[in-house]
Amino acid sequence: MVGSRPPYGFRFVRDRDEHDKPRKFLEIYKPEAVIRELLYIWYAFGDGDGKAMTLMQIARKLTRDGVPTRTDWRRRKYADDVWSESTVRELLKSEVSIGTWHYGKKKRIEEPNSFYANGKPKVRYVPTPRSEWIAVSIPAIVDRELWQTAQERFSENKIKATRNRKNKYLFSGMMICAACKGAYIGNHGERGYERQFYVCRGHSRIADSCTMPVFREHEIDMVVWPWIKEIATHFERVEATLQQQQTETDEQNTRINALIANTDRTHCRQERRTSPRALAFQKRQAA
Repeated sequence: MVGSRPPYGFRFVRDRDEHDKPRKFLEIYKPEAVIRELLYIWYAFGDGDGKAMTLMQIARKLTRDGVPTRTDWRRRKYADDVWSESTVRELLKSEVSIGTWHYGKKKRIEEPNSFYANGKPKVRYVPTPRSEWIAVSIPAIVDRELWQTAQERFSENKIKATRNRKNKYLFSGMMICAACKGAYIGNHGERGYERQFYVCRGHSRIADSCTMPVFREHEIDMVVWPWIKEIATHFERVEATLQQQQTETDEQNTRINALIANTDRTHCRQERRTSPRALAFQKRQAA
């Protein structure tokens, strides 16, 4: 196995092979494996009451019970031991639970004309096609039947969400919250109200809920839709706006290039001052 962090429910075990070379493989870590198995039971059958739990209900239960989480370990979005709906979904969908770990799900590519301060090209990781993944057999935490039951519920919920949607919203998912960068989605309200609203998805977070207000649908549509019609019927304004944006971008790039050039010159002067020849000359001058 390669990698610096094992999947949830596993831990790395290190030993040496017959040629005395170090190797690393996955072993089930019981405290986390139990939680991973419970996720499937709760999502498929519920918590003993016969009613299947939702992803948000599972996340709230894990958070309320103080179950530790290892997600968001590089760029943590939430406080310690706070589970999110997306984390639960990722664990339930992963084939790691049924004994298949994949290598090569992402590949490393260099960013063109983009460099770090040390001169090395910047890189980013992009998803690779599933056909290029390499499957590795590992110990299974749950059986395939239970895993498949959870996947079928995902598919069923997706169909129901589309079929049972009572109202249509022109701009659901197309607007971004200025506070938390979450998407504004359509919502028909609660407690029997039939009014339609746009609400930030960040409102449903378990921790650090978004505080941006809820907007009535007609208030947004009355502003946004005429603006779109105005753009669609006056192409010359669109062209003028694009040209202005291009000009601003060129000016910004000019400033950035000038800053990079000044930084390079400063770096070169610093290297010359600290070179062996310059240090030797300074010693002679001091003597």
